Amino acid sequence: MNENTPSAPATLYVRPFVSILAKVTDFRQQLQYPLPTLLSVILLGLVCGHNTIRRIAAWAQQMPLSLRRHLGLPHARVPSRSTLQHTLAHLNVDDLLCAWQTWVEEARAIWPHAQAHLQLATR
Repeated sequence: MNENTPSAPATLYVRPFVSILAKVTDFRQQLQYPLPTLLSVILLGLVCGHNTIRRIAAWAQQMPLSLRRHLGLPHARVPSRSTLQHTLAHLNVDDLLCAWQTWVEEARAIWPHAQAHLQLATR
């Protein structure tokens, strides 16, 4: 390996995105739901094609119990539309973008090494 070749990271592990969301500033005074959990519900709803708060809230109501528990929703209760709307209205977008960028950069740094590892494993 020459000096221009990046060394492989110690592990091929990308931390869960929800752990990065914990770095977003929480503006709220009443903490019924952890902010990373609320943001995860919103982002998952968007990824599933629900592009309004109303649709995300309706999707969340149909969310399987196992996913609710996995996301850490207290008592497996999903946030209301008004809770989601309030969260987005007061969200520090710069914090969210910074968290997203950090996560993407970590994932990108590992990806070439993960690809090489997968290729070796399939030979």
